[in-house]
Amino acid sequence: VVWISTHGATYTDRDGISRYGIVTDETVDPTTGLCALTSDECAKNHDDRDAGRLFSGKLRQGGKGFVMVNGAFIAKYWKLAANSVVVIDACNSMDDAKEYFDFQQALRTANAATVLGWKSTVSLAFADKTVGFLFDRVLGANADPHLTPKQRPFSVPEVYESMSKARKLKAPAGSAVFAMSQWSLTRQSILAPS
Repeated sequence: VVWISTHGATYTDRDGISRYGIVTDETVDPTTGLCALTSDECAKNHDDRDAGRLFSGKLRQGGKGFVMVNGAFIAKYWKLAANSVVVIDACNSMDDAKEYFDFQQALRTANAATVLGWKSTVSLAFADKTVGFLFDRVLGANADPHLTPKQRPFSVPEVYESMSKARKLKAPAGSAVFAMSQWSLTRQSILAPS
């Protein structure tokens, strides 16, 4: 299971192509644009930036500088186990427009069997509630809401279908929808707490 909760955004790369990426917690100096990590880490980021695998910028005018990774970064560095579940809890991570295709295709190529994320922008409160409920049911934690008697863990597709029937996938305000794609699931995986 890979779960990343962060910001997602599009940017224009050096070739003028619009791309989607997710923000890491690595920062750059907002005034100079210089890397704020160790020299070795900065050298790796420089190489990835030159190869088009990451982007440095600001989410908003006057905001702190950040490093964003894109589909090319995932394609180079991510190798997932069979039947992997990936949750990209970031705005627009499952949008259908062409700038999102490289990111989603990279997840598929990295061996993600099931991917969940957001179509459109989503509020932090609704994202936390939705993803929290998903993992509560997938892990059989029975905490949100507390269930008596306790329920067994359910597979991601079973929980997603239940959330859909209960209308828990679409934000009450705005157009955010929690979306799921399944590409190569070879069995119904049920996660169990360890």
